Order: sequence, then C-alpha cells, then structure tokens
Amino acid sequence: MTKKILLVDGNALIFRAFYSSYGRTNLTTRDGTPTNAVYSFINMLFNIIKQNNYYDIKVAFDLGKKTFRHDKLDDYKAGRAKTPPELITQFPIVREFLTSAKIDWYEIENYEADDIIGTMSDQLKNDLENEIHILTSDQDMYQLIADNVFVLAPQTGTSDLLVYDKVRLFEKWGIAPEQVIDYKGLRGDSSDNIKGVSGIGEKGAKELLQEFKDLDGIYANIEQVKGAKKQKLIDGKDNAYLSKEIATIHLDVPGLTYTLRDTQINFEDLKDFFLKYEMNSFIKNMVMKLRLKKLKSKSQQFQNEKHNLVMKKIIFI
Repeated sequence: MTKKILLVDGNALIFRAFYSSYGRTNLTTRDGTPTNAVYSFINMLFNIIKQNNYYDIKVAFDLGKKTFRHDKLDDYKAGRAKTPPELITQFPIVREFLTSAKIDWYEIENYEADDIIGTMSDQLKNDLENEIHILTSDQDMYQLIADNVFVLAPQTGTSDLLVYDKVRLFEKWGIAPEQVIDYKGLRGDSSDNIKGVSGIGEKGAKELLQEFKDLDGIYANIEQVKGAKKQKLIDGKDNAYLSKEIATIHLDVPGLTYTLRDTQINFEDLKDFFLKYEMNSFIKNMVMKLRLKKLKSKSQQFQNEKHNLVMKKIIFI
C-alpha cells in the first residue's frame, strides 16, 4: 500500500505565506503580535492535507544565517532583502503550531532546509511504497525529483500548486533531475547570489546539457563548442564548478534522525493554540466539523437502530 509523505520547506513556505498577504491582510492579536504569515502557512498546509491522504508530514527549517556553503562562497545569498521584523517574530509561532499539531519539524546547524529534505527524500525513495511530495518554491529541489518523488510548487500566493515530475521538469528546462546542478552551474542563481557562467542563459544551458550531458562532458569537449560561447565557458569554468557545488543539495546530513509515523491532526491538539493567537476562523471551522461529525454519528446510530427494529419485526412475523 502506498504511503504518501509530505516534506515541507518551512522557510520557503512561511516567506511565501507572508508576502502573499503583505499589504493586504494585517492580522494581529489584541496585543499586537502579527500572525498573517502563520495564518496563511496553516491554511495552505490544511488545504494540501485535505487534498491528499498523507501518512506522515515533516517540516524542515534553516537554522541561522551561516552554513557550510558560506565557507565555499563568502557572499552566498548576499544581496537578499532584509527579513521584515514582523515576519521574524512569526517563525517561532509557526514552530509552536507544528509542535501543537504533533507535526515533526527539524533544523540542524550549518545546514539548510534543502539538505534536511534532500537527506530524507533520498532515503525514503528507496522504499517504492513511499510517495514523497516536497512542498517548496525553491527550484534547487528539482534535483530531488525521482520516480516516487515529486515537487509541489506554489504558483499563486499559497493556493495553486504545480506538481513537478520528470516529464514536467523536462518540459520546463529540457533536462533531467540529475542535470539540475549542472544547469545551475551554467546559469547560476541570482536569488542565492550564485554567479554561474557569465553570458550563458537558459537556452544556452539547455542546449549544452542536451548535447554534452553535464559540466564534465562540456569541458571534456570544449573544442566542439562554437563561437563566443566557447570562450565564455573557458573564462567561467571555475565559477561553473563552484556554482554547481553550491547548488548541490547535501544528501547525508549528519545527526539527522527521524521516524515515519501516522500523523493525525485533530482539534483538541490545536484548540489552545488557536485561542492563544485568536485565530477564530479556524476555531469556527473545526467546531463545525466536529458538529457535522457528531451529526453523522447520530444519523448512523439512528439508521442502525432502525435496521435492528425492522429485523426484529421480521423475525416476530
């Protein structure tokens, strides 16, 4: 029997949740604690869980600003806009929610959420009964796609999702998952301040990888590359390999231990959290669900009693 497992990029999701409502929704508690990102984070998680019968859910976060990648590239992720203080205060609240919901979450010093998810998915995919879904807006995660590993990419705010498998990735970039790190090596990634090879764009990277497979293949056959592209590759060789190394997700994070378990979310676990942060809409929804559940139970009980009564009459006749 297939077990669906959801691995969530906590940092990517909370940033997306925050900016999806930024400037439009100013949710705060009565004491002024901002909760708009938390609310959107929870709402999206609930929507995904509602659409899929997940056996287990794991969430990964970055821990601190410095990782082993900064040892290789000093200005890694430099130039990113400063995180708004009203978002910073919501990170611990999201963790508090996950703890209340009994959803396992992880953060490990010197590593990013990508590496935690990469390690888990690489191990879990070996059991073909597992179907792994990775919820993230980080395109680096495309390198983790496999026959039973899929990337769920939010499209509009935190509602619509695009599911990436090998076919959809090829339609997008014209490459296979194992070529993603070479693609990043060539193109770079401005969001992470990864340079890549100057002058090599999406079309050029795609053509090179389709012809030569990876960076090693390109540089082993550099004389076959024509025109200005050849000199660009020669000049940018060091950057290409460094960019590839930085973009490569670590698949063996030390100290990461976890256990798969049947994760069930129920109102009793979350009631105090929702009351504390004044998330009345979630409380109302859950109360309605509980009432509906009780009504269904009573209806079933009535039907059973009615059936038993009819059977007794038949027997008596």
